Amino acid sequence: MSFANKGPSGHNLWGPLILLFSCGWTAVATAAAPLDQRMADTALRFYGHINSASLLEPAGSHGSLGTDFGAGLVNLTPPEHNELVAMNLGETRGGTGLSVPRVWLVHGLPLPIDGGITAAGPTGNNQSNGFMQLSAALQWTVYEAFARPALAVRASYGKLFGITGTTLTSVGGEAVLGYAVFRYFTFYGRLGVVQHQGTLSIAQQQLKTLGLTEYAGSPLRFAATWTEPVQAAGLRLRVGTTRLAITGEADLSAGLQHVDYGAKLSYDL
Repeated sequence: MSFANKGPSGHNLWGPLILLFSCGWTAVATAAAPLDQRMADTALRFYGHINSASLLEPAGSHGSLGTDFGAGLVNLTPPEHNELVAMNLGETRGGTGLSVPRVWLVHGLPLPIDGGITAAGPTGNNQSNGFMQLSAALQWTVYEAFARPALAVRASYGKLFGITGTTLTSVGGEAVLGYAVFRYFTFYGRLGVVQHQGTLSIAQQQLKTLGLTEYAGSPLRFAATWTEPVQAAGLRLRVGTTRLAITGEADLSAGLQHVDYGAKLSYDL
């Protein structure tokens, strides 16, 4: 059974690019009603946003000895009225923000190439419904010069663990453009695509909790592969003459009505 695969509004410019990728939704095992398909579709797409981790880094190389440690929060907007997401993540139904703690490590490699890893997991009320997200990325700084914009390309891989009945991997590629003002302020933007591949199973107990008793007898299982655009803008602020920096980023990939935010405090060796 095929799912309708409609992207968020406001991405018409991405149409020709996204058509280059295979993109489909398939329900396996028991046939599901349209409402259940939409619930699974929306849940997997939100989990894809969790798995699309940003390094919160502008363009530019750290050098072969440079290392950057960071810690902060990413605030995501869960879908409204999705009982499956509310059940798995312990979130309210009103679409209130999900704040996820995250740590980063970026290290410079020979040539103008940096490698980075980042990990995230929920705290507080979400610990009983906990998950972990891990990502790795490589960034090649194509151009960098004093008082001029810097350009980099970045490839990433992410994997999501711990959400009941869900497996998800994501592979992304993007261009990063940055410009530093007096060394203390660096403005940057990211533009690219990410492809997700995942499965979602709804167990018997979950079906009962969701009121889907008509599917008693076997769990529902959905498989999906889809591609989404990446659009984000950020600012890095150096704290005086110290090695500390504060970075904030707005992820606009889902449109202006569903902006996700990230912030980190980092120390550059």
